[in-house]
Amino acid sequence: MACCADSTGGAGWRTLAVDGHDPAALAQAKDSDRPTLIACRTVIGFGAPLKQGTEATHGAPLTGSGSGSRCGA
Repeated sequence: MACCADSTGGAGWRTLAVDGHDPAALAQAKDSDRPTLIACRTVIGFGAPLKQGTEATHGAPLTGSGSGSRCGA
């Protein structure tokens, strides 16, 4: 983020780091008349309790047995 902040800030951009899972933080970050670079910190597989934070979410269905997902059968 620091390298992006240096190059974009010098060009008049606003740079922010926010929680990418927080809709209010994202909405607030977007509220500007200036061009803005928004760096979002997220957790892979967020919302799938048995796979959250692991590479097991890559290419894996989030429904069915063992996913821990609340989004289907």
